Amino acid sequence: MFRLTTLALLAGSTCAWAQDTALNLPTSYINASADQPKPATRLDLDTPIESGSRLNLSARENPASVSVADRKTMERIGARNFQDAANALPGVNASAPPGWGGYVSYRGFNGAQISQLFNGINLQYGGAARPVGAWIYDRVELLGGPSSFLNGSGAVGGSLNVITKLANREEDTFEGRMSYGRYDTWETAVGFNKALNSGDGPRHYARLDYSHTSSNGYIDRQENGAGNLAFSLLSDINDRLSHTLAIEYLEEKEDSPYWGTPVLQPLTGKLQIDKRNRFNNYNVEDGRYEQRTRWIRSITDYQLDDNTQLRNTFYHYDGQRDYRNLEVYRYNSDNSAIARSGGYRQRHDQEVNGDRIELTHQAQLFGLASDWALGVDYNTNQQTNYPLSKGAFDTIDPDGFEPGHFLDIPGMDAPRSKGRSTWTDTSSAFVENRTRLTEQLALITALRYDHIDFEVVDHAAQARLDKRWDAITGRLGLVYDLTSNVSLYTQYSTSAEP
Repeated sequence: MFRLTTLALLAGSTCAWAQDTALNLPTSYINASADQPKPATRLDLDTPIESGSRLNLSARENPASVSVADRKTMERIGARNFQDAANALPGVNASAPPGWGGYVSYRGFNGAQISQLFNGINLQYGGAARPVGAWIYDRVELLGGPSSFLNGSGAVGGSLNVITKLANREEDTFEGRMSYGRYDTWETAVGFNKALNSGDGPRHYARLDYSHTSSNGYIDRQENGAGNLAFSLLSDINDRLSHTLAIEYLEEKEDSPYWGTPVLQPLTGKLQIDKRNRFNNYNVEDGRYEQRTRWIRSITDYQLDDNTQLRNTFYHYDGQRDYRNLEVYRYNSDNSAIARSGGYRQRHDQEVNGDRIELTHQAQLFGLASDWALGVDYNTNQQTNYPLSKGAFDTIDPDGFEPGHFLDIPGMDAPRSKGRSTWTDTSSAFVENRTRLTEQLALITALRYDHIDFEVVDHAAQARLDKRWDAITGRLGLVYDLTSNVSLYTQYSTSAEP
């Protein structure tokens, strides 16, 4: 299959000549039917939802509020990044405020109360979990309500899961997209899925996706660019054993990030801004935010028998994020000048390693159809930051100024030194069950235990802190099939947020 979507810029011209006599044309009649608007992409209620259960339940079978922005939806709305894809889900507000590129709120919950997952893996830090471009996404799934029973601590308000494209056994495909929009926003993206061999013996399938986006932004001097590269190899070793290797590399760079417009004095009553300077950027010329991340997953599936499947997922993440900005701006008493302060340099180094073993089994319980999922998960999450901050810098004319450079701020050329290092070790065990009480009524239950060891070292103060938590979370739900198209559900679920 071949699919290519492009945006073409066409130029046309119209010419007219004067003539001495008018030309009379016969009357023409045209009859046509108006095009019917394309229907909005709807959630397929019978498609399995990974983020709602480990039992391969569909949206209809899940006793919870679930939403999906699939590939067709993202293509329809022209989603280019995480915010575009997440905002396609009902009730979600995703944005990229300064210093926090993966902010999400949902039903009044935000921050750590909404777990942001990458292929079902929780990094416990929303900014780190954010992939940059949406081209490598297969879909984005949302599970509403407490859901620690599925992916661990957090998820008080819900879970948002980004699922990337993987090599598959379907037909060979090649696809691409090129687009241009306002603020010089460019996107170029290509991808393919291909069977590498045929015949007897092991079969291999590969997928490669690449995208690059750039934009000048609507704020003065604020430019950004992002690149994504994803590769996966699916190997069917025999009829029962398969392996998938998935690698994603993601990077992002933003020049002179915008940290807001200062409010006019006095800072009481109704706050106002000078609308003439609404799009001024008071950051330094070489302000910067950068992110480089790499994901590696090794997924092994083994079919023990017709009713039992074993899966092992090893995952590795490492990321580095750099901030270098002048972040605070304040008018003087008569609003004639702006004092700039808050020089801040920061680096985050983060590495996560983990392994998850899952067993699913279809069986009978007291003569009733009963599906089981159980497993264990262990991961280590280590992060070190290198902060450096300074106070007052200079005073500028808001209507005409030189932004200056970051190293003009006294003390910002100091060598990097460690601030804090954290180590989080999480050991988990989980079990989930669905039992068909009748042909129309199903009982869904889940239980999860998390043991968390947390250690933090303050290198400057030479202090150390150790904490341990134990959390038990669960779910109890009923789903009743009223008709073939209508289901009713009720659920009680819990979450833990250490």
